[in-house]
Amino acid sequence: MIERYLAAPLDRDALVRTTATLVGLGCLLTLIFFIHQIIFAAVVLIGPVLLLPALAYASTPIGYALNEHALRIERKAFWAVTIPLSQITACHPLPRETLHRSIRVYGTGGLFGWAGRYQMRQLGVVSMHATSLDRLVLVQRKRQRPILISPADPPAFLTGLRRQYETLVVGP
Repeated sequence: MIERYLAAPLDRDALVRTTATLVGLGCLLTLIFFIHQIIFAAVVLIGPVLLLPALAYASTPIGYALNEHALRIERKAFWAVTIPLSQITACHPLPRETLHRSIRVYGTGGLFGWAGRYQMRQLGVVSMHATSLDRLVLVQRKRQRPILISPADPPAFLTGLRRQYETLVVGP
């Protein structure tokens, strides 16, 4: 049986950063369009300027699916990230304060959510697929970096994960 949990709505920081980025990019594209002397620069710049927000949007998590074998992080346009339940060693809520002094190594820092790799003081390098820093759940895995996700209802997600994990049959 597949259980689905929606991703949390974008938190205030992500909304502000997304809005500011998109307005700034819109102004830049408008400026380039109206200044005809730099048409070559416009052609060179428009692709990457439009590609980065599109990639960030495509990687935004829309939900989390659990079945008896795996946890799937479903995203808007990119392929889902699949984590076998047999690889999960622990899963628990993570307070936002834990992120204090974290460093983004690679990924988005609030543009349509929080995605990519982050260096954290207590956990080392983690992968983040979250839309809200206020509803984080830490998924620790065997021999792989931990993952941070943000279901809309973390207690319900954790209950569902425990229920699915109990159905896991470990081979000899």
